[in-house]
Amino acid sequence: MSSSSPPTASTPGAPPETEADAVAAAVLSCPGVVALGQGTLATYLAGRRVDGVRIGDDGIEVAVVTEHGTPVPQVAAEIRAVVSRLAGGRRVDVHVIDLRLPDEPAAQVRELPPAPPTDRSRDDADGLGR
Repeated sequence: MSSSSPPTASTPGAPPETEADAVAAAVLSCPGVVALGQGTLATYLAGRRVDGVRIGDDGIEVAVVTEHGTPVPQVAAEIRAVVSRLAGGRRVDVHVIDLRLPDEPAAQVRELPPAPPTDRSRDDADGLGR
């Protein structure tokens, strides 16, 4: 039986729940990556989201925080190579959004503030907020 959806990866042990989970696990296994980006891009699933990974029909985007002192081009190339194996021929874009400094604890990763809520209750037929 043939499927038109892109292949998903499995990891040793329990398989990941989704393609986004597989990509996230692969990215986090790369040397120099300390976290996935939060607040920049995500894959939204039923009841949860996978921060730092956006899966699209034509490409996969990942946002990461890297260890200070690790060459960013080298980390990006490693991420691209690992994710390309899961991408089924789709483009892979890597965004390094922050560096963890040597004196920062591992759990301390700066986040962007959430976007302000939009008021969709107004009649905005002309797109001008009137």
